[in-house]
Amino acid sequence: MYAVKWGIMYWEKRVESVSGDDAIAYRRLISSLGIAFTLLARDWHEIDPSDKDAIAKLNACKEFPAWALSLKSKYLNEKAASEEALTIALQVMEDDVREEKRRSST
Repeated sequence: MYAVKWGIMYWEKRVESVSGDDAIAYRRLISSLGIAFTLLARDWHEIDPSDKDAIAKLNACKEFPAWALSLKSKYLNEKAASEEALTIALQVMEDDVREEKRRSST
């Protein structure tokens, strides 16, 4: 949540120094980061307090540890997460193609 909030603040400062399409893109990013921050905060509050320390330790792990498998099955709907990740990846690719077309037409 800290990293997302830091990103919001960073891009809010940057949006003041740009205009046009860049400003629109920055505002869209800020909005998306705001939604992510809100969802992360909501999800954090839905975690059983007895699991919060263990889940917080996952942040330092480079790979998903075996000791956390019970937490994964308790809190993560893998099918829904995979579908959401795919949808987001497709949206990012579509936006990238649109941006590339916009740049090449100017």
